[in-house]
Formats: sequence, C-alpha cells, structure tokens
Amino acid sequence: MLGSLNLDRYVKNSFEDNCEFDFNSFERDIKDVTIFMNEVLEEGIKYLPLEEQKESVRKHRQLGIGIMGMADMFIRMKIIYGSKESKQLIEKILSVMANTSLQQSALLAKEYGTYEVYDKEAVLESPYLNFVATQETMSMIRKYGLRNAELLSIAPTGSLSTMLGVSGGCEPIFANSFSRKSESLGTEGQPVYYKVYTSIVKEYMNKFNITNEEDLPEYFVTAMDLDYRRRIELQGVLQKYIDSAISSTVNLPEETTIEEVEDLYIYAWEQGLKGVTIYRENCLRTGILTTNKKKESSRLDRIDELREEIDKLALEEFEEHPDKCPICSSDNIMHSNGCITCADCGYSPCSI
Repeated sequence: MLGSLNLDRYVKNSFEDNCEFDFNSFERDIKDVTIFMNEVLEEGIKYLPLEEQKESVRKHRQLGIGIMGMADMFIRMKIIYGSKESKQLIEKILSVMANTSLQQSALLAKEYGTYEVYDKEAVLESPYLNFVATQETMSMIRKYGLRNAELLSIAPTGSLSTMLGVSGGCEPIFANSFSRKSESLGTEGQPVYYKVYTSIVKEYMNKFNITNEEDLPEYFVTAMDLDYRRRIELQGVLQKYIDSAISSTVNLPEETTIEEVEDLYIYAWEQGLKGVTIYRENCLRTGILTTNKKKESSRLDRIDELREEIDKLALEEFEEHPDKCPICSSDNIMHSNGCITCADCGYSPCSI
C-alpha cells in the first residue's frame, strides 16, 4: 500500500526571500492520509488472490506513506539540493511526517486494536522508534499500541510525478531540459525526439523572463551535476525517519570508474541506506530520459543504426507480402485491432 504527498505544494511564496514550508497543512494531511490508507488497506484485503497474502496483511497492516516533489520544493525555497540547509529542512519535514503518522496509527489502534502480531516490548525498544519519536508519540504508543507495523516508505513515483509535473520521490530533477523519445509519433518507423523543459524550470523561466537555461540560479541542481556523496548523504538523512525502504537512483556520468562505483555503495552502507540503485550514462540499456548532450560515436550507435535498418527492411517486406512474416517466414499471421502479428515469433509492424 503506497501513497505519496507532493512536498512542492506546501511551499508558500515560491522563489521569494520570505518563502516557507506550510507545516500546519502538512501535518493535517499526514493524519488524513494515514486514516485513508489504513481504510483502503482494509478494503483491499478481500481482493488479494492468495490466502497467504491476506494473512500477512492482517498480521502486519503495513502502509507506505511517502513523498515526491522534494527537489522542486528545494528549488522553490532557493535551497541547493544536498546542502546543509536542505538536510536540515528535510529532517524537520520527515520528523513531523514520522511522528504524526505514528500518533495517528496509535489513535487507530485505540479505536480498532493493534495489528495482530504487535509486540509492545519489542516496539518500545525499537532503535528506530527511540530515535524518531517525541515524548508525546512514545506516550501514545505506550498507551494504545500501533495499528500498523510500518508506516513510511519512499517510492520512485515515476508515473505519478510525471503526470503531476514534479520531481519523483526524493530524486533531484533529472535535467533542466531533456529529450523525450516517442516510438508512436514518428513516420516510416522512425522514433521522434523532442526537447522538454522540466516543469519547475519552465515555470521559473516564464516568471522571470529567462530565455537561456544557462542563466538559471545555482539552486537548479540536476542529477548529473550532483556529486554522488552529497546525494547519498541526503538520502541518509531521509532513511533515519523512514521505517521501511527508499527507492532511488543515483545518476553517474559515463567516465565514472569501477572504484567510484564501489565507493558509492560502501558510502551508502556507511550512511545507513537500506538500498540504492545506480545508472551510469551510456550504459548498454538506455535510460527513459536522455539529455541533449552530444554523445561520442560507439558500437552502441552502430547497433541502433542496424536495428533501424532491419526494421525498415522488415516493414517493406511485410507490406509486399502481408501473409508471410519477414522475420521467421511463418504464414501463421493474426489480424487484431487493425494490427498484424506473427503468432510464431511475435513480430508486428505496429510495434516498430
């Protein structure tokens, strides 16, 4: 059960010297989200396909309240991602998030009872709880227990954040502008690449009449510009307040060495991270988003050229002989929803 709050929406007076984070609204929403997600969890138990899954949910009642839009929030407040100020702010936000959700879970336990395998002694001795919980929070848990074994988890929120036009999870913005690839908009089987400005960048440039992204202030920190150690340190602050896990990806330049990758993982472990993923630019598997920077010619470029050439030849052959697959020569051709697909190898001109 996952749900994320958009931190970007809690900033008052964006880009101004008197900007501030609306903690009152945030705390109110955390209470509501804890209640709503607990109810959705209860309603969803009957729809789980396996009895083992139903039993696990009943025993633990785990929630995954998370965040997104963190990088956008920093930009609106003119704070550099990874700076001391950013760590102090997010620590304050996550402390409110942890304590408010714990207190609300305690109130739910008062009304409905604790989760089935709740062990009061073990919970009260939890290192996590003894670090994040205020005296008020501990008092409520000691009195009522908890309705949920876990409450917080930061997911990547890729689809959600993209739909809302904000940064995903706890990630920095990918780039000020980037190229998006579309396989469906092109003609003659060719993909289309088009430039897109990150929403917060576009908003700022419009507001202050900036036409060149090179003129953006220093707090527009991107994933490729951010030193990986500062990236890890900020996630380490977050992890202290998250009782479950954090999903995040550290973007690295192509020239990153094996030794630096090793250092990244060891440093992540030293900072208390439960997990981290890396993506090195120009690896064999291309990322969903790419920058406009010119890449050096490589064998991967040649592979792409050959793939496009094969697709073009296959499409021409299929148009000339529509009842025979140009890839495997099978005549087991299916027609569905206006598309033609080979039932043996799966080839279809609609997928090019």
